Amino acid sequence: MGGATLSSTALDCVRRMLKGEAVTQEASGMSKGEWREFQGVIEG
Repeated sequence: MGGATLSSTALDCVRRMLKGEAVTQEASGMSKGEWREFQGVIEG
């Protein structure tokens, strides 16, 4: 319950964010759709 599966690209973005980087969709390497899904997971 409440778990999520992340792609390797999404996991890389999480790591970058934890280091303090402001990652954007353009810099993430994700499509707009994948970015929206990622945002939904990390924003809860």
